[in-house]
Amino acid sequence: MKTEISVDPPPLEVPRQLFELIGTTTWTGEGQVRARDFQRWALAVGETNRLYFDLDAARAAGYDALVMPPMFLPMVVRPLKALADLREDGSVPEYDLPGLPARRMAGGDRLTYARVVLDGEHLTAERVLSEVVAKRGRSGDFLLATWTTTYRAGAGEHVAETTFSLVAR
Repeated sequence: MKTEISVDPPPLEVPRQLFELIGTTTWTGEGQVRARDFQRWALAVGETNRLYFDLDAARAAGYDALVMPPMFLPMVVRPLKALADLREDGSVPEYDLPGLPARRMAGGDRLTYARVVLDGEHLTAERVLSEVVAKRGRSGDFLLATWTTTYRAGAGEHVAETTFSLVAR
């Protein structure tokens, strides 16, 4: 009687050129918070909080200016892209790194605020590749890449941080 032994292939490895980028800044951006921009966005997504539209309501709540909707934050610093500058799948090329497979999907997103952001503020952002790990899932091996983006206002005051993960096969 013959016994068959099934041996799984070794898991995918993190390419060296990608591993060496961990801890480095992969993108920076800056922009001005503008009420008209965030108000258009808020209306498009159904956000009707008075603090986004009514200066008197914002002042009554203790703010000096209109409050920016929290999920609008990345739009302030993201550069405009022509359709021809997007990847074939419609995503932005800011997450293209050497050794990262081209087939991708979002793996998670978390946004943490230190304080609200107000109309008129100037923001800067710095994105750092914080981790890349090889994993094995039910449908095969993949890389999970994670970036941390820190947002600062004015002279460097920390206002928020996002953590974004990308699954790449």
